Amino acid sequence: MSTISHNKKSSEVLFEFLFTSLTVLFLLALGSEHNNRDLLRMILCFVTVIFLFVRRGTLLKIPQKIPLVFYYAGLFLAFQFLRSVWALADHSMWNHGMANEPPEKLFNAYFTSPIRWFFYFSMMTMGWLYYNGKSSLRRFMNICGWACFVFAMNAIPACLFNRGAYYQAANGKWGFFYPLVYFADWVPKYWISRFAFANHIGDVIGFGFFPAIGLALYAHHIYREKKRNHEILPSDRAFARTIPYMALRLTMAAAMATAILLIFSRGTMLCFFMAAVIFSVAIVMKLMKKIPWFSVTLVVLLSSGFVFWSGNFKKAWKEVLTVSQEKGKEESSSGANVSGAKIALALHHDHPFFGVGTRGYPYYAAFTAKRDGIFIHKNIPTEKFYAMSHYLQIWAEQGAGAYFYFLFLLAYCMTMIRGLVKTKSRFKFITALSFFTFVVMSLGHAAIGYSMERFNLAMLVFISMGVSLAAVRDDFIHE
Repeated sequence: MSTISHNKKSSEVLFEFLFTSLTVLFLLALGSEHNNRDLLRMILCFVTVIFLFVRRGTLLKIPQKIPLVFYYAGLFLAFQFLRSVWALADHSMWNHGMANEPPEKLFNAYFTSPIRWFFYFSMMTMGWLYYNGKSSLRRFMNICGWACFVFAMNAIPACLFNRGAYYQAANGKWGFFYPLVYFADWVPKYWISRFAFANHIGDVIGFGFFPAIGLALYAHHIYREKKRNHEILPSDRAFARTIPYMALRLTMAAAMATAILLIFSRGTMLCFFMAAVIFSVAIVMKLMKKIPWFSVTLVVLLSSGFVFWSGNFKKAWKEVLTVSQEKGKEESSSGANVSGAKIALALHHDHPFFGVGTRGYPYYAAFTAKRDGIFIHKNIPTEKFYAMSHYLQIWAEQGAGAYFYFLFLLAYCMTMIRGLVKTKSRFKFITALSFFTFVVMSLGHAAIGYSMERFNLAMLVFISMGVSLAAVRDDFIHE
């Protein structure tokens, strides 16, 4: 019996190490992409999947009821494989419409689609299967919070003194982290990204903000329970020193929020604020017996005023209008969004069933724009042109498969809302809400950008989906 228990414990430690290491690696990519870095992460992800499959009898307890969201995910993944097989049999399907582009590019887009989506859904499924216990979830939330806190403390001085989240090395190269971190060429090549786009690094830091706030709120609950002399569960002994624990997590969250504001991506700020409001309202509605409506309204109004003041959104809107008048609507920043949307709609019209494949949008952008007279700014390379909306890009790239994906997102949101409303456990509610609000923030930001087209950022979203679904499982382990 002791040998079985020891093997189970060893397997749990090893799996958590693999899964959390992968999560940190996705964070260290800072939302950017690099073939070597992404390949390394895919290999490690595959190793983790194999390990969990081999040790499934020891590590997992498969629930009897599987959420609808996984059926839609399975249908969407099956669509990816079907499209790849069909493309292999019928070359005319992926060769159609190409102009001045080698046809193998679209061929590769069809054949890499199942691989990419397999890894997305694998991380989500592993999170859902394993993290259905209080102790494992608490450890994962702590790691997320600490990792993003380090990122925030690194970004704040750079934003204050360098006017951007970058440090410059002696050789003239810039990097998100202090130059000492990039002590060898293989560090940025395989492990830690140098480049951090402002629109993406805010989402990365937001990944740890809500878990940190969630842990602080639960520590406050334990503090109140102790004051009432109520019995504390063994799984809650980690919160024994409630005041220091709560103060530290609140400090971490404050640092992360400060970093997001200083990085100054207006899209990130708006989506972060939206998610924070959803988080706060849900906490008040669910956990407070008497809702202090006046205080809640006052806090929301003051927070809204601060965000709009710090982001200077009124001035930004005037700048957009001025640029549109001087250069024309097409050459303004909003013009890129309009052009991207027009191309996406045209691509779906041309390829309504199979689409143009995951990451196939840029391969068709130039051809479609030239054919339909859609303006693409000369400073934007066509091979890097995106729809500037995740949902429009999915519509263009996935064809009929986009319906499965949209149903997948809808099923996820409905499952989470139902689970949050139904649960009586404070820990389950706070944990599920923490990761759900990050998903809402990221998917909201993806509506006006291409963050979800970034492999490492999308991975963080799918991990959050899996872990949040695990938190609302009926067979959640509280001990």
